[in-house]
Amino acid sequence: MSGIILFLLLLPFFFSTGEKTLEKDYKPFNESRFIEAKGVQIHYRLLEPNQTEIAGNVLFVHGFSGSTFSWRKNLEYFYDSGFRVVAVDLPAYGFSDKRTDINHSPTARADLLWEFLQFLPGEKWSVVGHSMGASVVVAMAYKQPEKTENLILVNGAYFDMSIAGRRGAIKNLLQFPPVQRWGEVIAARRFFHHEKIKELLGSAYGRTPDSLAVAGYLEPFLYRGTAKAVINSFLNSFETFQVVPKEIDLPTLIIWGDNDTWVPLSAGEKIHAEMPDSELLVIENCGHCPMETHSEEFNKVLLNFLKLNQ
Repeated sequence: MSGIILFLLLLPFFFSTGEKTLEKDYKPFNESRFIEAKGVQIHYRLLEPNQTEIAGNVLFVHGFSGSTFSWRKNLEYFYDSGFRVVAVDLPAYGFSDKRTDINHSPTARADLLWEFLQFLPGEKWSVVGHSMGASVVVAMAYKQPEKTENLILVNGAYFDMSIAGRRGAIKNLLQFPPVQRWGEVIAARRFFHHEKIKELLGSAYGRTPDSLAVAGYLEPFLYRGTAKAVINSFLNSFETFQVVPKEIDLPTLIIWGDNDTWVPLSAGEKIHAEMPDSELLVIENCGHCPMETHSEEFNKVLLNFLKLNQ
């Protein structure tokens, strides 16, 4: 019996995840840049207007399994409208750091992004967060309201950000190396391929995604260390400060798709009720990713909001 147990414990380490090695000088996009903040390597995209007077500074933060690619239909629109535009890959995702010792809680990510923004021009920022990224920008606004111009939540998967948190049985189980390795192998082989990404995007979009969207979401997951980093993002998640959203006194726009099957509209209505200075705008016949599937309407709505709250 002990031999069988030992075999099962060692078995996952004999399977390859099939991940590729990322070339050191690889640039995913023409405007890609890399910088180290708080010891963490961050990939970001910066579009800097040529004019002296800019309309404002906008930071875009993606959701779970997303990256700067998620904002491909928005960045140039706001750049053309005179804004300094930044999109960032949260660690574990996209082309940012894949180390396993990074704290991935919303508040830790908020601290990291404020540190990151110190390296860029611009004193006040409009922070836009989609899905999982919404909790990050809420924490950013709560921590440094004096540096936050506006707060924008897009189909925001809002999580409790209390200091006291429970690890839970699943997290404890994933701490066990063989179980974690099984998770890496299954994720890489079962989820990180074209058909599965197409299926998941179709569910999020509420319609069949095109090949460009599938390829763009899939690419970052093909590189070495990604599966392990994503799993560890759930294990290493410890809040660094308390967040009370109802105390945020900033212009807040909540954008939601009425047909979101991932995070229902009722969640957006609840956030709207909790935040005193918020406006809820619902996009009809829209799923979980309005900035992609309804980009024209999304861009116009967000631009009008930013202009009204400068």
